[in-house]
Amino acid sequence: MKKDSKRLKIILIVISIIAIVLLIITNNKNKSVDQSEKEVQKEEFIDILDDGTKLNTSEQLQKMKTLEGLDIMELQLTEKDNQTVLIGTITNNLTTQLGGYLADITILDEQGSEMTTIQTYIPPLTSGQSTKLKVTIESDYANAYDVTIAKAK
Repeated sequence: MKKDSKRLKIILIVISIIAIVLLIITNNKNKSVDQSEKEVQKEEFIDILDDGTKLNTSEQLQKMKTLEGLDIMELQLTEKDNQTVLIGTITNNLTTQLGGYLADITILDEQGSEMTTIQTYIPPLTSGQSTKLKVTIESDYANAYDVTIAKAK
């Protein structure tokens, strides 16, 4: 009977170990799924290009912005190697010269909260003249939802 008792104890120990291992494995898989879901939510407005560049796909960001009569369009936000670049085109469609001042560009998340604000110089533009906008930020803001542009105070 002692042999049967020892076997029973060994079997119970083995079953307990297997149950614990299975529980740990299942728990780790759930954590991995939760982490993956968070990453997908975190980068909702991102496409990753072949070279690893993150390209912002937010439709709101791509809408034309207006700054005191200047049209700012064709906005594109990318990030690579922790460097975010915002480019676009600024056009003066009015009959007077505009620009020649600093502007604040505020990058917003989907809730409308400020992620960061940076300044850029808007050069003087005569009627019908266009120029390129290019701003570089040393952080990853590629998952922005929108930007606002206002004359600096």
